[in-house]
Amino acid sequence: MKIGIDIFSLISKKKTGINWYAYHLIKNLQKIDKENFYILFASSIRGYIRKPYIKRNFEKENFHVSILFFPQFPPVYNDLFLAPIKLF
Repeated sequence: MKIGIDIFSLISKKKTGINWYAYHLIKNLQKIDKENFYILFASSIRGYIRKPYIKRNFEKENFHVSILFFPQFPPVYNDLFLAPIKLF
């Protein structure tokens, strides 16, 4: 099964509650789930800046990282409509 996880919270350099939760959720899923395919996505210019860090730390054999940027659309529209259409 394909499972999409919005990793926008991981793009921030400063880790808060939701950032740490997302980080540990993904790291532990990588350890225990080898059946499903995960698409980790974010749509942000900050994501492009931090893309090497995100890919290095989260891309594994069944985890694909995709940072999308649609500058002509509002961020909410990107996250709700464009990113899922582009990824799936």
